[in-house]
Amino acid sequence: MSTASNVNRVTFEEYERLHEDDRCELYRGELLPMTPGTPEHNNIRDEIAFALRAYVKQHALGRICIETGFQLAKDTVLIPDVAFVTAEQVRNANLKRAAFLHAPVLAIEVVSPGNTALEIVRKRELYLSTGAKAVWVIYPELGHARLYKPGQPPVEQKVLADDELFPGFSLAISDVL
Repeated sequence: MSTASNVNRVTFEEYERLHEDDRCELYRGELLPMTPGTPEHNNIRDEIAFALRAYVKQHALGRICIETGFQLAKDTVLIPDVAFVTAEQVRNANLKRAAFLHAPVLAIEVVSPGNTALEIVRKRELYLSTGAKAVWVIYPELGHARLYKPGQPPVEQKVLADDELFPGFSLAISDVL
């Protein structure tokens, strides 16, 4: 584990210059390498993303992103498994940068065996405190999701749905596992 004395701090500008193959998140100036997802993890991520992408495209709401960076603070970039950004956010973004310069409207994290509870809580809180309207945390081993919104208690569900963001959309967790 790193300590303040042995961590080489990285700025967002340095982060942007990393090679595309160097898959890392940036947390408080520290590069955190991302391990590749398992085939199971990637399939769950893709099933959710593709279902949401079809809905979002049909309703011209914006864009669904898979493993795309979001700068949440000057020294923090997180890469959710799936994210939603509005059409306006896409229009105003420089899509050639390493990350969107804001939180996604929705961040989705698929929990893997290698994820720690602290890591998931930290990410969830960062998304919500920097402007995300919702965070969906998918627990494949448990067969459910927890849906989080700012200032509200979490809701445990077996169906992914949010009538505020995606009226009429629903996707059963069992359909993606």
